[in-house]
Amino acid sequence: MLRFSFALLFVCVLASTTIAKTFSVPAKNSAITVTIPDSWETEQIDFGYNAQSPDGSVFFFIESATASRLEVLLKNNRDWMEEQEIVLKGEPVISDIIINGIPAQLHHFDATDENGDTTVDFVLMDAGAGRVIMFTLWGSMSDLKNNATDINAIKASIQPINK
Repeated sequence: MLRFSFALLFVCVLASTTIAKTFSVPAKNSAITVTIPDSWETEQIDFGYNAQSPDGSVFFFIESATASRLEVLLKNNRDWMEEQEIVLKGEPVISDIIINGIPAQLHHFDATDENGDTTVDFVLMDAGAGRVIMFTLWGSMSDLKNNATDINAIKASIQPINK
């Protein structure tokens, strides 16, 4: 019996160290879930959550707002870009995309920051009931490539909540 209890404890500890963080967005009447690897540092912010890769080079934000608060969300993002010294090189490349069956719109910006060339992607997704979800992904092409396994897992984890 002691051996069984130890084995069960070991499995529970192992599972708890590999479990990723799953977030429902928006927090109330959620439209989607997204899972972030445990190795990424996460933090709750005004409109949702942010996550930073283990090497600190890639940032991922999950935010939502009602139509009446969308301008405040966008202003927060512009202010954040200014704080990070991100300078856009021009107009975004805008394209309609599908993420795991969910229609979305990608706004891809080539930019520079204190480390040189970088990219910033904003993905807008309808959350229903006059709400929008916005994902932001920021990092240099080499940093995005170095973290591609985690980034692809995050993208694959985005799932609609069927109500």
